Amino acid sequence: MNTSIKKKLIDDIKKIKLENDFLILTEQSCVSISDLDEIKHELGDGVEIKFVKNSLAKIAIENEEFSSFMKKSNFLVYGKSDPIESMCKVIKASKSSDSVNVKAALIQGDVFDKAGISAISKYKTKNALQATLVGAISSSCSGMVRCMSSLQSSIVRILSEKIKKG
Repeated sequence: MNTSIKKKLIDDIKKIKLENDFLILTEQSCVSISDLDEIKHELGDGVEIKFVKNSLAKIAIENEEFSSFMKKSNFLVYGKSDPIESMCKVIKASKSSDSVNVKAALIQGDVFDKAGISAISKYKTKNALQATLVGAISSSCSGMVRCMSSLQSSIVRILSEKIKKG
């Protein structure tokens, strides 16, 4: 591979690192095109997969800790979607496929190994947390409305009794 092609690949990987919220390094062994298509489908929109040459990726990523996981054949999984949700999907894909092995993740400059990724993937996603918050707010609002309406109905009953008594 000539130098200009290597420089372009390094620039592409640098651009991926800068423009995306997370990088997940996965080791791939004996991945068929159909397996890769299935994994892409499981990951959904907003998440991409790219095969990387380790020596070029190490230069581009400029993170020794993350680079230390780069052995054998690797794919970078990256995107701008919720990193926790994406990690959950990657972990799920690795469990359903013997050819995918999650090795490390780089999120906002922090490196996580496989155990760290597994722990993070157990957190609630952004959407789940938002749904919990909306549920909590709406239940307290509906409770307040019930309280206010029962107060009003109590006042009406008291006034009604007063009017009947004369």
